Amino acid sequence: MLLVFSLSTAFAASNPPQPTVTVEGKIIPTVRGSFCWPLVPSGDPLCVDVSSPMDIVKDQIPVVVPRGSKAAIQFEEKPQKLIVSQWIGGKPVTQPFMEDNTIALPRKAGVYLYEIDAGWKDGGASYAFVIEVRE
Repeated sequence: MLLVFSLSTAFAASNPPQPTVTVEGKIIPTVRGSFCWPLVPSGDPLCVDVSSPMDIVKDQIPVVVPRGSKAAIQFEEKPQKLIVSQWIGGKPVTQPFMEDNTIALPRKAGVYLYEIDAGWKDGGASYAFVIEVRE
């Protein structure tokens, strides 16, 4: 029992950095997906595969955002690799970055799923978020 507690304590202290996604000052919740990250600094990474972004956000309530707004994506520790994709028709489509790690959001009404893929020297992780654009 003590071993489980020790591992869970180490795991909690060594999770991949969590992104902060904001749209016009509103924080958009993200859900962590698959990742590889060391339990201890310079240790072997623990790799966890989870379901698709569509599955991990299924219980999330989409955050309503203005048409044509921008999403800013920030991490406390800047990743060496950062890719954002919009899931369209069950497939990821890479979104181009604008200035300061922002992406343009759709103008057309609908619910949209995004995936963030970030990598650092210690490992990497994916995250998902869902927004809704209304007429």
